[in-house]
Amino acid sequence: MIHVNAIRTFHPSTPKLNRTQKGLRVIKDLVKRLPPLKTNLSITIAATLIFTLVTPILGLAPKAEASGTVGTGVCQSTVGNAANVTVTQVGNDCLITFNASTTWTVPAGIGSAAVLVVGGGGGGGADGGSGGGGGELRHNSAQTITPGASVTITIGAGGAGGAWSSGISPPAANGSASSLSGAGMSFTAQGGRLGGGWTSTTGGAGGTGGTGGTGQNGGAGGGGPGNCSPSGALRFGQVGSDGPTSSIPSTPVNFGGGGGGGLGAQMNNQGSSATGSAGGAGGGGRGASYKTAGNGATSGVSGLSNSGGGGGGGSACDAHGPMNQGFDGVTQRTAGGAGGSGVAVIRYLAPPTITAVSISGTATIGSELRVASATTTGTLSSITHQWQSSANGSTDQYPELADGRD
Repeated sequence: MIHVNAIRTFHPSTPKLNRTQKGLRVIKDLVKRLPPLKTNLSITIAATLIFTLVTPILGLAPKAEASGTVGTGVCQSTVGNAANVTVTQVGNDCLITFNASTTWTVPAGIGSAAVLVVGGGGGGGADGGSGGGGGELRHNSAQTITPGASVTITIGAGGAGGAWSSGISPPAANGSASSLSGAGMSFTAQGGRLGGGWTSTTGGAGGTGGTGGTGQNGGAGGGGPGNCSPSGALRFGQVGSDGPTSSIPSTPVNFGGGGGGGLGAQMNNQGSSATGSAGGAGGGGRGASYKTAGNGATSGVSGLSNSGGGGGGGSACDAHGPMNQGFDGVTQRTAGGAGGSGVAVIRYLAPPTITAVSISGTATIGSELRVASATTTGTLSSITHQWQSSANGSTDQYPELADGRD
């Protein structure tokens, strides 16, 4: 008595199933050929059932939702805290943005990724000060990573803006570094430098000196006005410098823009409104404005969160009225804006997907079995079908049939 088993496998042609899952056999449908019976036995294999049983073993099926799980389908990932992590699918890629410190587990089969890390922006100086510098950008478009390993992400905070209250002016603070480590990666992006206070005409320097990948300095903050304006005039500081650009998030985006310089307004609340010096592209905050939010001057604007932008400089001089009228630190001599927090972005090629297939026919010797073609998404460009058989009932050796390929 001879038992014949038939196995159907899929062998992806070039390009392979994905960059790292070399040699993966997506699904095996096993049909046991029975010896001739008195009546034909017709069997239709429910491919959806087989796919349900096989795909979890192969690691293709989505995991159940749980605390710390983000994304869906092929872009699902496990993180330590899902509250400030976003996942999107961009074409065939998964894009994960980390807006706060957490951990991330590299999905199975993922061995390469594009990585971007940005440090926090520096705070803007108070009292007519200069803008804070933008955070440094570190990146690698082809970083090797270890599947299944844990990665620790630390997002640097933006530096506090300088303050002014009753003649006391605490200085601004530098932005903090952002870092990403584990799974074969080590990146540190430095924070931007603080903006100076009164009479400072040099803006905070952009973050620099980090490690990992390629570094680009953050944009410098704009210098402050340096002095009060002549009576009846406005004196603005310089605009912040644009931060570096990255295409890892998909379309080119600036990060780490410098904050705009502050304002010297010897106006005694006279004259028309005017906006302060702009921050640089990449989230830099604008410097103090005049009469755009009521009487007097505003504070410097904070850098944009998760951009690494520097804070804008504050206002000085008699922007509301004589200094003895009690407006210091409110609408006359104002605070600088805080720097924007940093960010980390990881982008990798999504694993391809394959639809369930079906095999139907009469499972008797000499009869014909037919297979319905599967469809795929992702980078699996084509499928070939290869039948294998075993004439001795073996379950571990299946030579290919010479005429069983299509």
